[in-house]
Amino acid sequence: MKPIRSIVGVMTGALVALVLAGCGPKGGTLTLVNESSYSLSAPFISLGDGNKDNLAPGGQMQSSIDKNIAGATVKFSLDGGDGKVTVSRSGSWAFSRWTSSLIGVQNGEAVVVTVTNKN
Repeated sequence: MKPIRSIVGVMTGALVALVLAGCGPKGGTLTLVNESSYSLSAPFISLGDGNKDNLAPGGQMQSSIDKNIAGATVKFSLDGGDGKVTVSRSGSWAFSRWTSSLIGVQNGEAVVVTVTNKN
């Protein structure tokens, strides 16, 4: 009788843990903030409706999602940008267009990508 109670207790605990793990917040927000003195052309966030024609100095754009995702990206263009600005996330420049590495947005978190003038 004792081994059966132990097995039932372990199974009940595992079931409760699985239920609680599935009830947490999902998704989150991804924000591009332009703290540089340059205007960013064609900024794009790969979540929801995240694109604009321009992002002026001091501006920001935000996009959100209601499910966890591991592969969001941020992109923008800047003429001669790789020598003018620094970006807070890892990414790469190609033909004056910056593209982020894959960004995970999970568990209700807010991820911010900040563009500043290069010092």
